Amino acid sequence: MSYQTALETVVKKVRESKDKKQFLLYGATGYTGELITALIEENNLQDLCILSGRDPKKVEALAKKHKVTKTKPFSLDVPNTEVDAILKKLEVSAVLNCAGPFQRTAHVLIDSCVRTGISYLDITGEIEVFEYSLADQLLNKQAKEKNIVVTSGVGFDVVPSDCLAASVAEAYKKKYSETAHHLELAISFGDSAALSHGTAKTMVLGLGKPEPTRRDGKIIPGRKLNIVKKVKFPSRSEPTNAVSVPWGDVSTAYHSTSIPNIDVLFEQKRAPPALLVWIINLYLVQLILRFLFSIPLFVKGTEKLVELMPRGPEQDKRKSNEGTSLVGVASSKDSTKKVRGTAFTTEGYTFTADSALLSTLKVLAGDVKEYGCVTPSIVFGSDFVNTMPKSGVKVE
Repeated sequence: MSYQTALETVVKKVRESKDKKQFLLYGATGYTGELITALIEENNLQDLCILSGRDPKKVEALAKKHKVTKTKPFSLDVPNTEVDAILKKLEVSAVLNCAGPFQRTAHVLIDSCVRTGISYLDITGEIEVFEYSLADQLLNKQAKEKNIVVTSGVGFDVVPSDCLAASVAEAYKKKYSETAHHLELAISFGDSAALSHGTAKTMVLGLGKPEPTRRDGKIIPGRKLNIVKKVKFPSRSEPTNAVSVPWGDVSTAYHSTSIPNIDVLFEQKRAPPALLVWIINLYLVQLILRFLFSIPLFVKGTEKLVELMPRGPEQDKRKSNEGTSLVGVASSKDSTKKVRGTAFTTEGYTFTADSALLSTLKVLAGDVKEYGCVTPSIVFGSDFVNTMPKSGVKVE
C-alpha cells in the first residue's frame, strides 16, 4: 500500500468515527513541527488538528500560514493539574509531541496523557525518554487499561531501525528457533545535512554523559568513543567506517526484539584522528565535560549558540539528499548463526514528518496492533516502514 493510500484510508476511518477525533500537535513551531503542519495543509487535515506550543505569537502565525483554525498555545512549566485540565478541555484523542529536547517535555505530557486517557506519540531519539515509558511496568499497565498508546520515536528515530530490528529478529527466530544473542544496527545518512535546533540542543545536553549501551538486557553507561568496524551499506560500493553511538535503538530494539545485547553504529566516512579519540576517551576530559554541562548557565549559553545556526536543512537540500540506508544483523553468541537485513528511507526530516503524521492518524483511527507503552514496530508492525514514501525493509 502506498503512503498516500494509507493516509487516505486512515483519514476516512477517523472521519467516519462516531466520536469526534482530533489530535494536538505540540511543538508545532519547531522545524519538524512546521514540516508536519505543511503536510496537514497539503492533505486538507486542518479539521483533525490543534496546533500548540509555548509561544502564542508563533503558533498563531503558523496556523494562519497553513489555514489551521484551531490553536491552543500553552507552556508545560505549570502544575500537572493545569496540563491535565487543558488536555481534557481540548477533547483530543492523541498528542503528537514535537518539542525537543524531549527530556524537558515528554515526561510531563506522557504522565498527563496517561492520567487523562489520551494517546501519546513523539519524535524523540533520546534513550532516557524511551526508557521512561518502555521500562515502566505500572505506566504500561495504566495505558493498557485505558486503551491508549504511548509510543515515542515515530520519526526517523526510530521507525526504520526499529522495523529493521524487528524484521531480522523475527527471521532469526524463525530460522534458528531461538532469540538472537546480539543485534547490530548500522546507519548511513547519505549526504550530510543541517540539524534542527531541537536535535542540536539534544546533542548538547548529551555531551559529557557516559555513552550508554545494552548488555545482557540492561542499559549500562561508560562505553568509550571508538571506531567499531567496517560496514558495507547498500548505498556504498565499498565498506566504510562505522562508529558506535547512543542511538534510541539501544532502548527500543530490546523491547521490540528481546535481544539482550545491542550496538548501534553511524557511518563515518572519515575516521576521526586517533589523537582526537584518545583525548576524548581520557577520563579527566570526560569529567571536565560532565562538570561543564552540569552548569545550567553553561548549557544555556551553548543552546543560545545553537539558535544562531540554520533551523534545519533547506527544502532543496532535503529533496536532493540521497536518503539513508541501514544494515541490521542478528547473531548468536559465537556469531556462527546470523540473519542480515537492510532498510532504506528518504531524507531523515522528510521521513519524520511523513511517519509522524501517519502514525498519529493510525492511532486516531484505532489502527494499532497493541495498546500500552510500546515501540513503533509493535504498535504498527515490523512492515510499517514499507508504507513510507521510497522506504522499505528487506531481510536477506
